[in-house]
Parts: sequence; structure tokens; C-alpha cells
Amino acid sequence: MKRIVLSSILLTAAAGCAPEPVQMAAPFHYNGNYYMAGDNACARVTQVAKGRVMCTNTAGQNTGYRDAMSDQQLQMYRHNQLMAQQRRAQAAAEQAALMQQMQHASNSIQLSTPQYTPMPAPVVAPISMPGSNTISCISVSDGFYTNCRY
Repeated sequence: MKRIVLSSILLTAAAGCAPEPVQMAAPFHYNGNYYMAGDNACARVTQVAKGRVMCTNTAGQNTGYRDAMSDQQLQMYRHNQLMAQQRRAQAAAEQAALMQQMQHASNSIQLSTPQYTPMPAPVVAPISMPGSNTISCISVSDGFYTNCRY
């Protein structure tokens, strides 16, 4: 019980200390040019020269300059994003195919496994012989009598 209480206290404390979520930079159109901005270090931009901006973080502190992206850099960013999207789609398709194969294998195992058929309950059959005591036996499905009492 002490472990559960201690674990819940530690988890609550750890959740309160969690860092802020990481934002990823992406091309941001500002005054006719594209700049890599939007991450934690460059939440806001202010133009300081043609083709150059000053980045500030979420606390309002200056974090440095960023230059405008060239056409080649912008094209390469878009190409990389497209490639990543295709990899994610391929991984999702492979995962779906694997899940389908596993389901098919599970179904064939279930179909090929012999199903349990319950045995009929034993029947107690009294045997009475003329001029003797009554004998009670338990019958098994194959017709043999076992466990007889006099």
C-alpha cells in the first residue's frame, strides 16, 4: 500500500515538472520571404534587415537571427516533408497488412483446432439380480460399467 501511495506521489510530482512541449520549426512567410520559425526558440519574429529576422522565445527573450530561406532550401524542406509523409503512409500500410495476416492466422488456427465436445454425463444404472442385493454402477459412454457398489 505504501508503494502505491509513494508511486502516485512521484508520478504527480513528475507530471508537474514535465518540460513544455517541443515545437518544430517550419517555413513561415513574413514580409515576402520564408523563414524557419515557430519552434520554442523562435516563437515570434521581428524584421531587422531585408532577408533577416530576430527571433524571440515565448518569454520574449531574443534568441538570435534567422536568415530568409532560399528557393532551394524551401524546395528541399518540402521534399523532405513529402518523403516523411510517404514513409509514414508506407509504415501504416505495412502495419495494417501485418495485422490482417495475424488475424488470418488466428482465424485459421481456430478453424484447424479440434473443437471440444463435452462427454455425456455418466449415468448411474441399478443392476438387480434375482435373489441378490442391488448393485449400482456408473456407466461410461463406451458401455462398460465401472465403480460399482453393492
